[in-house]
Amino acid sequence: MQKDWLEDLVVGETMKLIQDDAVIDKIVQLVMDVQNRENTTIPLLEKQLREVNKKLDNLMKAIEDDLYTRTMKERLEALEIQKDELTAKLQTKS
Repeated sequence: MQKDWLEDLVVGETMKLIQDDAVIDKIVQLVMDVQNRENTTIPLLEKQLREVNKKLDNLMKAIEDDLYTRTMKERLEALEIQKDELTAKLQTKS
């Protein structure tokens, strides 16, 4: 009996909220804000991944031109780790 009363109260209050245009507008705005934040994350990650790939290509060109150093090896490894991390983040966002 207590449960029915509580359920009826929750349903009644929810119905009041749904019928309030100001509440609906606020919910719509919050949903749009969340969607916009998510939409900017993927392009940013893609841009970062392109930049990392470009840096990796430049390092590979330098290596091919016999300009290889220990520092380049360390940088190459760091960029490969960064690439893997960005790729994983993109896969979870998609």
